[in-house]
Amino acid sequence: MNQRPDREHIGFLISVTDRLIKRTLSSTLGEGYFSGIQIRIIHFLMRRRKNGTPVYQKDIEKEFKIRRSSVTSVLSNLEKAGYISRSSVDGDARLKQVNVTDKLVGMMEEGREKVEDFEARLSEGISEEEIAAFVRVIGKVTENIEKMEDGE
Repeated sequence: MNQRPDREHIGFLISVTDRLIKRTLSSTLGEGYFSGIQIRIIHFLMRRRKNGTPVYQKDIEKEFKIRRSSVTSVLSNLEKAGYISRSSVDGDARLKQVNVTDKLVGMMEEGREKVEDFEARLSEGISEEEIAAFVRVIGKVTENIEKMEDGE
C-alpha cells in the first residue's frame, strides 16, 4: 500500500475542507440558520418541491446515505421549529410525506443571495474544467465509500 503523509490523505483533506466550509458558511449566514445536514436536507426538499415531486423519509435516507434514526432526529427538529410538516399517506399510515412550510420558504429566499455569493467565492480561481474534474473525483470517492459500506 502506498504510504503518504497525513495531510495528503483524501479522507483527511475532505474532513478539513468540510469543517472549513461549515464554519465559514455558518459565519456568513449568521445566527438562526441551519446545521450542515439540515441545510442539505432542506435544499433537497426545496428542489423536490420545485419539481412537484413528493418526498418521504426513505428518500432522504437514500439521497444522503444516512441512517433512519439520524433523519428522524433532523426532521423532528425541523418540524418543531415550524420549517416542515409531515403528513400521512392514504393507504399507508406508516409512510409520512415531508413538506416544507411557508416559514421555511421565506427564510430560504432571504439566505439565497448569501449562499450564492459564498459559492462564487468558494470557486474563485478554479476553472470549469477543474470543477468538472473535482466533481468526477469526489463522485468516485463516494462510490468507493459506498462499496466499503456494502462490504465489497
